[in-house]
Amino acid sequence: MNTYGLGDLAQTFLLQRRGAALKTEMTRLNEELASGQVSDVKSVLAGNVSYLSDIEGDLRTLSAYEVATTEAAQFAASAQTALERMDASASTLSTSLLTVSSSAVGPVLDQMSVDATGEFRTLVSALNTSTAGRSVFAGAASDQPALADADAILADLRAAISGNTSVADITNAVVAWFDDPAGFRSAAYTGSDTSIMPFQVAEDEQVSVNLTADQAVFRDLLKHTAVAAIAADDSLALSDEQHQELLVSAGTG
Repeated sequence: MNTYGLGDLAQTFLLQRRGAALKTEMTRLNEELASGQVSDVKSVLAGNVSYLSDIEGDLRTLSAYEVATTEAAQFAASAQTALERMDASASTLSTSLLTVSSSAVGPVLDQMSVDATGEFRTLVSALNTSTAGRSVFAGAASDQPALADADAILADLRAAISGNTSVADITNAVVAWFDDPAGFRSAAYTGSDTSIMPFQVAEDEQVSVNLTADQAVFRDLLKHTAVAAIAADDSLALSDEQHQELLVSAGTG
């Protein structure tokens, strides 16, 4: 049997060539490991680019969900900030109204109504919160404020309760205006009766932020604050006792 071998020189060249190939392969693998990407996509896919197209499609979908999730978080955070602002405002005012002294007279009572007017403006401002160009409490009508100007709302309310002189009649007239669709919802609420569309944050998952300024909880808050604000109106011609009674009733509410 014949045998063949390589000479020393040929063997040296073969080892050098193999060593160079190994170095090239190691360099390629290190680069792919560092970048997370293969250096020759075509050879890996063997000409079938459908896998790559599927991955790119999935990445685009995930990117869209990421944007929606970010928007939902920002929208919800703005709503939460507004709610905390309203809570602080209501807490401050109610404490002040409930601790009014029975000996308090005109100027002191009038100042409380002035303070209540300021808090009413704060509540309206909070309910008109917007984020990224969208109103938070206006429902589907997110391109506009949820409520009219605070002073305009109080002016409409004053016109609606004109002629009432007793504490009970004034309170009932205010309650009726805020609960009547032809009152608050018509003159003050400028948003939509339809909720804003949910945020699609995953294929089968949505996030809804269904808060509108005409919901009962917000109308009640505005209602009682408005009672305290208008209690000092000269047109009502209230005595100090009646004025005080309205303030305490508002604070309780």
